[in-house]
Amino acid sequence: MSDLSDATSLLARVYPNGVADVSRFHAAGGIGLLDSGIARKRPSARGRQDRLGNSLSNYTVEAKLIEDKLSFESAPKQSALPKVLTGVAKPFQETNGLKLLSSNLGHLIIKVSAVKPEHQLDQLRLTGDRAGGHLRLEPLIDQQLMGSMLIHQQ
Repeated sequence: MSDLSDATSLLARVYPNGVADVSRFHAAGGIGLLDSGIARKRPSARGRQDRLGNSLSNYTVEAKLIEDKLSFESAPKQSALPKVLTGVAKPFQETNGLKLLSSNLGHLIIKVSAVKPEHQLDQLRLTGDRAGGHLRLEPLIDQQLMGSMLIHQQ
């Protein structure tokens, strides 16, 4: 999970930790903007297919109803709302901010992109009662590691 997150840039800021909901994401350019940007940046993606065998280029257009007729138009090349959606050339951050935290108490996926970099801690430990479900993250302030994770800031 962490490796995939590190290889995937953060391109949208959508609820719950972003500034907009899915409707504003669509108004900003949506999936069409993202997919057309990926196709421009990585030409090898153009010939790829989805799970149903359809070309990924199908996702770079928007369906619109014009005078009661369905038409398909190219997705925008720039975001209409740059605080909500950005392009692959200038991501909000280089990683999408998901990390896997492992400790002697278990595993946990945390979303560090929801936390401003100045509030991120370098190392954390997971403590608490696993059986009772009362787990918490604490700053690592001593050398007795119950489990720690380095949060990479790039």
